Amino acid sequence: MVKLALQSKAVSAGRRRRTKARSKGRKARMSNSKRQPKSREGWSLQTFKYEVNQNMENAQGMKKRHDDVIYEILAALPSHVKVNVDRKLPYSRSRLRPDLLVVDNFRRTVAIAEVTCPFGGDKKTMMAARKGKMSKYRKERTNLRKRLAPGKNVTLGAIVVGSLGAWDERNDKVLLDLGIVPSEIATLKKKMCDAASNGTCSIAMDSQRGKRSRLY
Repeated sequence: MVKLALQSKAVSAGRRRRTKARSKGRKARMSNSKRQPKSREGWSLQTFKYEVNQNMENAQGMKKRHDDVIYEILAALPSHVKVNVDRKLPYSRSRLRPDLLVVDNFRRTVAIAEVTCPFGGDKKTMMAARKGKMSKYRKERTNLRKRLAPGKNVTLGAIVVGSLGAWDERNDKVLLDLGIVPSEIATLKKKMCDAASNGTCSIAMDSQRGKRSRLY
């Protein structure tokens, strides 16, 4: 009887140790999953960000996403404005090529605009992306005001659309500066956000297909 009791205690102790080990393992997995949330493709959030916004193997897809957003803006511009897309600024020795230079002689305005699609939609990320784009062109704006557009209002702005479809409300003013009719901004906003998020989905799917093909 004593021997059986000792065996029973040993079995119970072993079960408790195994249960405790399994519990620790579950907690560790849960902790890891909280630190690295998974995307729909099974990537961690950091991997997903790298693939759709930083991996230069996907540069063609990122450029297409960027250009698709610009296309929506071009389609909404009034017909009387003059538009330069991705060209050097006139009277400038700089190699900078703003995404959009819109000259409206009717309103006597010149607008320089850059488009960017950062990952994430929080205010800090959007503000950093906007400042980064605008800081490059402040000197060129001053030069343009003196040389090309004396007496005209020269504006500088950045249009920031998150790569997952987030919208920065400060974009509205930039669109107005470009000459977009106020009544069309709500519709244009949706088209631009859709263009960015659809572009990101295409990049992710192409990246996954490319990785799978390299396995075989």
